[in-house]
Amino acid sequence: GGLDTTGASNLDELRARIAYHFDVRTKSVIAHLLPAVAYHIIRIPNDAHAFVRFHDTESAVAHAAEAKREATLTRVCEALIANEKVILVGIRRAWAADMAAAVQRRLARGGVGRSLWCRVLTGDQDVSLRQALASEFVHSAPAPALVVATLPAIKESISLHDADRMIVAAPPWTPGDLTQLKGRVRRPGQKRRLTIEFLISEGTIDEEIEDVLLRKLAPVSDTGAHTEDEATALPEEQEVAGALSAWLHRSWERASLEGAA
Repeated sequence: GGLDTTGASNLDELRARIAYHFDVRTKSVIAHLLPAVAYHIIRIPNDAHAFVRFHDTESAVAHAAEAKREATLTRVCEALIANEKVILVGIRRAWAADMAAAVQRRLARGGVGRSLWCRVLTGDQDVSLRQALASEFVHSAPAPALVVATLPAIKESISLHDADRMIVAAPPWTPGDLTQLKGRVRRPGQKRRLTIEFLISEGTIDEEIEDVLLRKLAPVSDTGAHTEDEATALPEEQEVAGALSAWLHRSWERASLEGAA
């Protein structure tokens, strides 16, 4: 006797419920689910040509460097005063430390520096320390907040996706570097609309690097978009390089910075 339970087993349903399920999405698909990113080229004028006329190359270089430093400081401080979370990217470790200190001094004069969360990320730091500082920036640092980083330091799997603005003070040489930079801030978990700015000092090696980058970008598909909201779904490197290339070619003069003040 007993109860006939034939066909009443729920093992198939149980197995289905406890089985692993994977939702696989490409970077391009994920990018379109995130807030938009806009690219801007900020051209910094200077009077270095006046020194070149007198064959004073050393003074010309020093003048152009000081003009760019001042414009960079102004750009960063304005963003921080607007209560943004900012990432400033350069090349040299000494430059990163100098800029972090200079920003804090300038903001302290206006009463903002005391509340500023500011950290420096460089390639000579231990990877675990860089990861910890990046995690602090994303999860607990209140706005305004600033990370001053060297490009090599943040190209190594660092996540800084809680930023309003990334300011690139040293123009990258390759589309791959563009992708690396964007990948640090443009990733799952991003909730802020992002602006990426490239600072180009007129009449200096910045413009030569810019020309090299444009030549490398030329073969890449032109999406014709200012922001990724409008961009065609392309592979990651094509997406960022194409959007920037199109914007560069159409807006060469329109994005000029009229003064370094």
